[in-house]
Amino acid sequence: MTDELTEALRATLQAAAQDAPAPQPDLLQRVERRHRSRRRGRAGLAAVAALAVIGGSGAVVSAVGSKDAPDPAQPAMRATPGPLTPAAPPEPVPLERLWPQAVRTVPDRLPGGRRYRPITLLDDTRLLVATESGFEKTDQLLTYDLDARRVTGAIRVPVPSDAVVFPSDFSVGGGHVAWWIKRRTAGRSVIEIWAAPLGGGEGRRVAAMDRGRGQEDVRLLTIGGGKIYWSMGEWGGSPEGVYEVPLSGGPAGKVPDSAGFQVLAWPWIGAPGPSEFGEGKAGDRYHGTLRDLRTGRTQTAALARIPGPWNCGITWCVGYRTPPQKRTGPELESPVYLQRRDGTQGRVLRGVTPFPPEPGLLAYDRFLAYTLESRKDGRPAPKIALYDVQTGKVGAMELPTAKDGSYSVPGPVKEPYDRLFTIDRKDSYVLVDLAKIR
Repeated sequence: MTDELTEALRATLQAAAQDAPAPQPDLLQRVERRHRSRRRGRAGLAAVAALAVIGGSGAVVSAVGSKDAPDPAQPAMRATPGPLTPAAPPEPVPLERLWPQAVRTVPDRLPGGRRYRPITLLDDTRLLVATESGFEKTDQLLTYDLDARRVTGAIRVPVPSDAVVFPSDFSVGGGHVAWWIKRRTAGRSVIEIWAAPLGGGEGRRVAAMDRGRGQEDVRLLTIGGGKIYWSMGEWGGSPEGVYEVPLSGGPAGKVPDSAGFQVLAWPWIGAPGPSEFGEGKAGDRYHGTLRDLRTGRTQTAALARIPGPWNCGITWCVGYRTPPQKRTGPELESPVYLQRRDGTQGRVLRGVTPFPPEPGLLAYDRFLAYTLESRKDGRPAPKIALYDVQTGKVGAMELPTAKDGSYSVPGPVKEPYDRLFTIDRKDSYVLVDLAKIR
């Protein structure tokens, strides 16, 4: 079979899988319960004879490989949510030892020697990457086969000469990749949505929006059901609502009754939009209302009251204490509150410093990222830790630091279904595939 035919078939199957009906919210739990029941039955006869979390030219992505995540649990039937139980993360274990199947180190250059930037995993072995012609100026997207060490599906990414925001927030779905740019023409801002098939080719403009003298940017975009969806503004919800356009192109329209909602990840939009750390007050529930773009079904989170706001992803919500107006200490420190949307599995974590603190989403809707401060040979040796809300385990990895003690920002992004967590090292990347953690 030719490479071109293989790529076309793969893209077709991925698109079909994405648009297939979603599983029932408790499907995995029912399968596990049934399996345990049968296992107990067999044991009795012999006796007669015991994990789903997270910016310019940032790679905020909506990965094809993670589109099969189950729908969130139904809201709690009881009138009040369950309690928040005190919990302490266990001693961290090195990531590569705790989850060896999920960790891979690769050179930061493609075959041929050109540097690249990881965008997202398309599946278990294929990585979507970007090359740049200048600082944060993507000129090409490629599919990098990590096992075969070869690249395919070259996509040329045009950058207009009057662009003031270069191609940003690459999102994958339906066999395509989409992104946005901002141009400044005669003092007016124009937001453009672009897309291209993953199999390769030339990026093309799908939609354009004249924003006048406004300064808003696209906050996040996603692909699903043959359309591209996006929301405007950085924080606090968008009164404009969610925009949509067919992948084939056309004028941008608004999703009906979506005022105040923002994109989370296909097929979910949430309202109100997320808070920035330090904002919000007790009782605020950012993305507390979740809406399914496929069915129109809406869910409202049932959450305990905390001394600060909640920020919700698809299944889990994360809360922080609102810091005082006059900051005198390490306001990023605990407590950190975790609770499922349905009001179950609530817990309070102490002794952790969330990283990054906004927008409060769990990476792959399952992992809370936080920093661990330590020293090595008398110098700062910070680590990034991933707390698995499903198993309670913690994996950690040391971050490379510069002479001044600074370090690069590792992988969590705003999109709750992205399966890739990246740590930059000298001449290499550490890729953590969160979907492979069991």
